[in-house]
Amino acid sequence: MKVLFVYSGNTNSPFTRSQMHSLENVGVEVAGFPLQGRGKKSYLHNAMRLRKRLRENPVDIIHAHYGYCGWVSLLARRREKIVMSFMGNDLLGSVGEDGKYRLASRLESAINIFFARWFYDHCIVKSPNLRQKIKNLSHVSILPNGVNLAIFVPQERQVAREKLGLAEDGRYVLFPYPPDYYEKNYPLAEKAVNKLNDVHLLSVSGLSQGQLSDYYNGADLLIMTSFHEGSPNVVKEAMACNCPVVSVDVGDVATIVEGTKNCYITGYEAGELAAKISLVLENGKRSDGRNHIGHLAVGHVAEKLKMIYLALVEGNQ
Repeated sequence: MKVLFVYSGNTNSPFTRSQMHSLENVGVEVAGFPLQGRGKKSYLHNAMRLRKRLRENPVDIIHAHYGYCGWVSLLARRREKIVMSFMGNDLLGSVGEDGKYRLASRLESAINIFFARWFYDHCIVKSPNLRQKIKNLSHVSILPNGVNLAIFVPQERQVAREKLGLAEDGRYVLFPYPPDYYEKNYPLAEKAVNKLNDVHLLSVSGLSQGQLSDYYNGADLLIMTSFHEGSPNVVKEAMACNCPVVSVDVGDVATIVEGTKNCYITGYEAGELAAKISLVLENGKRSDGRNHIGHLAVGHVAEKLKMIYLALVEGNQ
């Protein structure tokens, strides 16, 4: 069984590489096809490139990651089955600097939902709220991204801080996105942290998984304030490192952290977030998140994905 991953070549995507590697480990032959360029003019160019690639190197399944990669795959497909992985914004829309959803992104979401219902052979979403957008059709599976438990491992906080050049006695709240990633709602995180004394908000992005692991271990906690989510990787990665999490009730975060010590779900009030951050800082303890995340190890997720592929190839779906 041969699978071709179609994904954006414009962004650094360690998750895509990790998922490809995990599939290889369970016996799936997988290759990557990064799309080139930006904007709608690139769709036809990439579709022609992809069709040439499929003609020269046939595969059984195209696995597209993110909505527009699915559009290109539909234009290029011959007889291949298409598995479409939706990430969140492609079904929910994207937010501008003013905190409001962009009209163009809403239109793109509507197109993605239409294609999901009628054109893709199988769709994968990360959380129940995303499946509801497609109306719970039988060819839609909920399969959160897996976590590489060999990379995201607990380590001594002071060791991690020494690597990162952080103060030994500092109090750090990790926001693992750039401030201008508007869906992630940095202003709310900033307001919450500013209500506390001598607490630093660390905004980081563009890091390797190993560097991110150091930040999860060096920070006192992870904060999540997003307007919307599916199943955010950063929460699961933080849990794998036993990093406490304070999050608004978004996506599947409440389900993922349920029963985990020193993790809290709040509303969208800065004062409520600040109160939970203060609880974590005052007790100074880590979480037991790693004990709750084993079912989402990359190997387990790869096995489930392999079963989806096999069902399509064998005609059982």
